[in-house]
Amino acid sequence: MSAPQLPAGIGMSRVNVYESAGPDGLRGGTPHMHLICTEMYVGLSGQGTAEFIDSSGYHRYSLGPGDAFVFTPGTVHRLVSDDALTVLVVMENDWLAELGDAVFPFAASGDDKDYATLACAGTEMSVRQRRDAAVLGFNQLADSWRQGDTDTARHQLRAFYTEAARRQHAQGTHWAATVAQGTMAVALDALHARAAAVDEADPKLLRPGRVTPLPPSPTPPAIPGMCGMRRPYLNTPLHDRLLGQSSASEPI
Repeated sequence: MSAPQLPAGIGMSRVNVYESAGPDGLRGGTPHMHLICTEMYVGLSGQGTAEFIDSSGYHRYSLGPGDAFVFTPGTVHRLVSDDALTVLVVMENDWLAELGDAVFPFAASGDDKDYATLACAGTEMSVRQRRDAAVLGFNQLADSWRQGDTDTARHQLRAFYTEAARRQHAQGTHWAATVAQGTMAVALDALHARAAAVDEADPKLLRPGRVTPLPPSPTPPAIPGMCGMRRPYLNTPLHDRLLGQSSASEPI
């Protein structure tokens, strides 16, 4: 029997937001942005804040149990823990984002090699260095919005978008093909097959129906992710690949 898949090919994990302080004194994760995947935060326990930068400005929201936010590609985001913040993270297309669909707003990223070295964190020290560099860059983007200088803020954000698209293209990843072969595409094919079977009054695709309890994966291991220590609810081939490369060449 094949492993179960979460609805619509999503990835879902429990994240304990980092408690170490960044260069601005706030405790939390690494600001970053996705170019392909939509994401969702749901507060589980503790208290903190979620910070966002998008084309309409800088936004800061309280985040606690029951609070939820969904944000689309092009939104720079950051989690801050005030009191042991734990968040449920729901990610489109399984863990595609953790496997490369993420760009960091480093204050001074240098050339592509310097950027890649900083982005590909595999140790506790390198995770903090990546976080600190991204926090400085995030605050540079946010400060213009905070000061009401919207023209400068929009110019900076457009420049970051341009650089982000260039960096992703330079990776050489064929994202359209990756998405076409990913978990969301598999889930959509299965959905269409079930709908077609119902249209034909054919019950054959109902026979494999089953329930699968999904407790968070045991600790250890917890993966040092971008926002905090991440515990997936379901190991998938993409997640297993991520575990095998957590100290190698891909950002986590």
